[in-house]
Amino acid sequence: MGGYQSFLTGQPSIQYIDALEDTELFVMPRADLQAFYNEQPVFERFGRLIAENVVIGSQHRTASLLFDTPEERYLKLIAERPKVVERIPLHHIASYLGIHIGEHLGFLAMGSWTICLALLLPKCGHFSRWFATTGLLTGLLIIISVGEHFGTSLSALFGLLNFGANTLWTIWLLTQTIRIGQKR
Repeated sequence: MGGYQSFLTGQPSIQYIDALEDTELFVMPRADLQAFYNEQPVFERFGRLIAENVVIGSQHRTASLLFDTPEERYLKLIAERPKVVERIPLHHIASYLGIHIGEHLGFLAMGSWTICLALLLPKCGHFSRWFATTGLLTGLLIIISVGEHFGTSLSALFGLLNFGANTLWTIWLLTQTIRIGQKR
């Protein structure tokens, strides 16, 4: 199913609507709708009211993408449609909010993996307490810095934290690589 603009112009749609659940649709070609309006003029007003609501909804969506942070869009979504979050896969919600979940998950995985290494490798006896402490701190900072991607009022602070955490992570990783190389 394509967009409303395509329906009006008869041109191929640049977007499509994909049903995520079993759906029943009432489908009517544009020519049939125009014929129906001619036969039943009272329904033409009904069609105009539907079209006006489509335009209003589209303008709200555009304004939200331009002026709201992803966090604000998410809060609006759960306030206006609380069941959506339960029924729709997370990657679709992320797309609707205008964020890329893979990037967030990548940073979360990087931070979590760093914490795991920091906790497990010292138990092997080859890494110091400094290694564990620095790794734990680095991993936590990376996880916290994911806040940068949510467009909150603290995004600049999270961005600085992200830069610092990734710089610290690189130094931490290089230092440990050099130490491993020297032990061989």
